Amino acid sequence: MTSAAPSLTRVMAWLHGWLGVVAGWLLFAVFVTGTLAVYDDEIDAWMQPERPALQALAHPEQISIDRIAETLRRDLPASVDQWIITLPGERRDFATAAWFTPDGQFQLRQINPISGDWLESRQTAGGDFFFRFHYRLSMPGVFGKALIALVSVVMLAALLAGIVIHKRFFRDMVTFRPRAAERRVWLDGHLLVAVLFLPFHLLITYSGVVMLSDAVMPSGVQAAFADKGAGWRAGWMADLYPQGPLPSRAALGIAAPLVRLDPLLAAARQADGGRVPRLVIIENPGDQAALVQIHQSWDGQINRDPQIRVHDGVSGQLLTLRDQQRGLHQAYTVLAGLHRMAFADPWLRAMMALGGLAGAVMIASGLILFARKTSRSQPDGSRSARFVARGNVGALAGLAVAVLAFLWSNRLVPVDLPARPWAEVGIFAAVWLLTVVHGCVMPSVGRAWRQQGAVFVLLALGLPVVDGISRRTGELGGELAVLPLVAVGFGAVVLAVMIGWRPSRLAVRTVQKGSSPPFSVTLKRRLFVLWGTGGTMILTGCLSGWPAAQGVMLWSLVLPLLAVVWAVALGLWRNPLKRGTVHDA
Repeated sequence: MTSAAPSLTRVMAWLHGWLGVVAGWLLFAVFVTGTLAVYDDEIDAWMQPERPALQALAHPEQISIDRIAETLRRDLPASVDQWIITLPGERRDFATAAWFTPDGQFQLRQINPISGDWLESRQTAGGDFFFRFHYRLSMPGVFGKALIALVSVVMLAALLAGIVIHKRFFRDMVTFRPRAAERRVWLDGHLLVAVLFLPFHLLITYSGVVMLSDAVMPSGVQAAFADKGAGWRAGWMADLYPQGPLPSRAALGIAAPLVRLDPLLAAARQADGGRVPRLVIIENPGDQAALVQIHQSWDGQINRDPQIRVHDGVSGQLLTLRDQQRGLHQAYTVLAGLHRMAFADPWLRAMMALGGLAGAVMIASGLILFARKTSRSQPDGSRSARFVARGNVGALAGLAVAVLAFLWSNRLVPVDLPARPWAEVGIFAAVWLLTVVHGCVMPSVGRAWRQQGAVFVLLALGLPVVDGISRRTGELGGELAVLPLVAVGFGAVVLAVMIGWRPSRLAVRTVQKGSSPPFSVTLKRRLFVLWGTGGTMILTGCLSGWPAAQGVMLWSLVLPLLAVVWAVALGLWRNPLKRGTVHDA
């Protein structure tokens, strides 16, 4: 007699669990770094405290491309055939100038958009490190993008499988379970963040897959345009832009003065309702074949493919005005814009960061649930259960410690150190690797959680101290104080969890036969700790960041203090070790 075939729900549950554990550790890092990348410009400002506040957008008529071009002409080698100038936007008030050296090395420096002088500040990986890690693991080439594309597809499949197996999640969300098992509480928390942010998670995952479609199916575009005479890439661009490619010229070797750029900038600003253009590209500067591209600003726009004006670099004549795309490309740029949220105002970006945090919590709780479930369904001492439980320590807690170590390195690494950005990234990687090794070699998984949690709290609470000590006179206060205060808030949240809920409960554990569970596993305490610390994290992480960026420092000071008070209250409320004996496996 043959056994009945497993139901669809059981198959989807198996798929959901194993997809999550295979890609979960990397997906957790992707969500955490993506959340940090939402505030990449703000992190850049904190990591370069020497940079002055310019308020360039308050006086857009004072922005001068001619002064910037004069500085580039004076200081760059004549062999540089392209200047890429990024003008100030809503979230940053300085300009950047980029170019390629004759040996192909990319260079970028910050420049004052009003005076045209170079801005001197420390070299740093900055918030751009989190952005690059988010979509390609900071790896050169296509391997990092391909790996992120693969786990993004896995994430999408796991989300769809989770929808199938949790058909009763709405009822489970509003069901009060006065005597639920501890695993049930973890599952309820996993379901809560998954369901409340399900539309966001589906959108952010699907749009990420679309943005990395060339890495998911790299041969698709090549096969579709392989018959084009100029190559598949030229055929692809011609299909995207029916008006044809932008004009391009080879240098003639005949010297000619560059046209005055400020009138061209003023005309572009007037055509765009007074907004300052975002990008100016000058090809063959100082040559008879010079060209000037002016890209409109995409601040406040979902579609990040703006109108482009191309002028002759000597006469100033308008050669091309490109603003039409095919429908498929418009759909792509809209999805990419929704993923990046570059158009969002501070409140919407705070909500996006909250969604990213919810995604990280969903993944982390799922990994912990899988480890606990595997430890109960398999014999004691099973390798897979221990592997997942120990890996969770370094992948979850270790990443948080590494992020704070990265921020600390910005203040501790000497400012004049050569290749300073690589030193910061190296410290991040080394600390993360050490936490992974620590989680694997510790005899007790619960002790590993406690120790790494304690390190996180010390680094978070100490960040304002090391920040204040390392600052020079005139660099204190203002928006630069936001990041350390937010770190204090998250450190207080972790401290609250450590006091109110022993971290050993995140490990694979066995309970002595006949012993009673500690009082801290009852529902009342679990809900108080889980939702209380979650509420503190929301208030501290979101409400503390945005008002402080607007100059209202009171919230940034009060909310972290409230989180600390909450942590102390949790510790004094009830001693968690009242009854029973619990041993870490």
